Formats: sequence, C-alpha cells, structure tokens
Amino acid sequence: MFFQVGLCNEFLRESTPEKLASRGHSGFSAEVNKYRAEARFIRALSYYHGIEILEIFHLERRMMHLGLSHLKRAEKFVFDYILSELDAIDNQLSAPTTGQYGRADQAAAWMLKAKLLLNAKVYTGQDRSAGSFSRC
Repeated sequence: MFFQVGLCNEFLRESTPEKLASRGHSGFSAEVNKYRAEARFIRALSYYHGIEILEIFHLERRMMHLGLSHLKRAEKFVFDYILSELDAIDNQLSAPTTGQYGRADQAAAWMLKAKLLLNAKVYTGQDRSAGSFSRC
C-alpha cells in the first residue's frame, strides 16, 4: 500500500504543468488532469486500506497502556485527509460509466467516501453515517 502511495506521489510530482512544460509538452490537457485525479484517488484508497484492512492506525487500542494517545489523532488526520482528497477530485474524475473500463471514476470515489463515512465513528468518534451522502 505504501509503495503504491509513493508511486502516486511521484507521478503527481512529475506531472505538474511546470514539469511537463520543461520536458517540451505543450499545454496541460484535460486528460493529464484526469490522470492526476485518478492518482489522487488511488492514493486515498491506499490510505483507506491502511486504516481499514491492515489497521495500521488502530494501534492505539492495543497499546493504550503505553500512553500512545497520539495514534488516535493520526487516525483522524488520515480520515480527514482522505475526505478532503475525495472532495477535491470529485469534479475532475470521469462521470460514472463514461470512462474507460478499469479506470477510477466518480462512482468509485463516491463508494470510497460512503465506506469512509459509514465507519467514521471508528476513526473519529463521531457518527457521520446518517445524511452524509450527497451523491451516493
């Protein structure tokens, strides 16, 4: 997962308008912008997998006796970061069923946001499952 995050970060660093212009690519096309949004989605999905499947940030529950309360704040930080990324890329992704097969579109981002909000109480202590889905 973190290797995938690193790949996404590198793609985003190397595909800025300035970097593309320095390499002789004219213009920052809508397609490049869509690729960048998809990379941000994959990065957000990787972080979601980190907090959900592998429970990387759930260590606080097992280590309370060590006084590591800062891990709960890290979990909330990642939760907030994923939500902000999904909100930022919502209009940059392809509309549902209009893109190429296998590429992330708005429906994939909505699915991830719905899963995140349904489990918000675990990550932040606040239940955000009711009425939180404006597009789902």
